Amino acid sequence: MRNWDVFFTATKLSKGLELDFVENPATSEDGSLARNDILNFEITLRRSKFDGMVVEVRPDGDVIIMAQNARWRISKPTESDKVHPVALRTKPHIWFIREEIG
Repeated sequence: MRNWDVFFTATKLSKGLELDFVENPATSEDGSLARNDILNFEITLRRSKFDGMVVEVRPDGDVIIMAQNARWRISKPTESDKVHPVALRTKPHIWFIREEIG
């Protein structure tokens, strides 16, 4: 189980949102998430925080997380996703929210 600081610029989680994961403390560079990893979300616009957790890692590489009382499917960026230029410089592990799971 690892701890991740997760940064995003919206006011709440939603489909299509870019999430920038930074392992804290850093133990590897692969950026893979594992079940029961702890997620420490920080809303940079509000300077507020909340916690989450990885609940499932699927064989196709998608990950299910629990945060803000909802389950979300996230995945690594595809070629069609636009990654924020600052994220490219700071080298976080980037994931995108694909959908809320009911």
